[in-house]
Amino acid sequence: MEGKLAVIYFSPTHTSRTTALAVAEGMAELGAEALDIDLTKPEARADFSLELAEGDVAVIGYPVYAGRVPRVLAELLANVKGGGAAAVPVAVYGNRDFDDALVEMADLLDDAGFAVVAAGAFVGEHSFSRLVGTDRPDAADVEAAVAFGAAVAAKLGAGERSAPELRGNRPYTEYRADLPFTPATTDACTDCGVCAHVCPMAAIDPVDVRRVDERCISCCACVKACPEAAKTYADTPIDGMAHLLQENCAVRREPETFL
Repeated sequence: MEGKLAVIYFSPTHTSRTTALAVAEGMAELGAEALDIDLTKPEARADFSLELAEGDVAVIGYPVYAGRVPRVLAELLANVKGGGAAAVPVAVYGNRDFDDALVEMADLLDDAGFAVVAAGAFVGEHSFSRLVGTDRPDAADVEAAVAFGAAVAAKLGAGERSAPELRGNRPYTEYRADLPFTPATTDACTDCGVCAHVCPMAAIDPVDVRRVDERCISCCACVKACPEAAKTYADTPIDGMAHLLQENCAVRREPETFL
């Protein structure tokens, strides 16, 4: 295949990155020039634009936030010109449900000039709780993602570009991911600055990491990354949501793919 394989992802807690790259690994037989496009950090998103063409393929990895595509990523797609390139949305959700996140992304990609030829919904450890989807994507998830990528490559190699029938609803579920809560910082904090470094929205003041502004999207990257467990949503509704998830979403869910 003469063309590019663009692996595009927004991945605050790394689960979407791992899954998208595994899908791309499975597509290696296409022989396309690989582009690794990480849109997680603000500096990567500043002045971002991308133009692809009909011979190219894009894998788009992203977390599911309350059943929807993260707003920050949806807005960025306005700066992308698909040019008829094939697209593969890869949604990663926290073992509850991906709801409308695949159909929404498919619509966004269609508007950007892509042809969606396949899609997948995979599981990652939930951002609100380490006890839901613990340590996922695991080895079995990665294996499934690679196999899915190989199936997509075989479809494209056979000259097929039909659109898959996706699970999800239109109109989409109401966007509820903009939560008015920010993490607290406990006395365990050592001012190492890891939380400010990993924040995808630059919402944490690197000089005083106890200061978190309204750009916070409650992705929990800081909570997951803090070596002292000093960032927390304890005593907020997010903590309550985590307990509900632990009670109701403990049974392992498997990847769903659409070809």
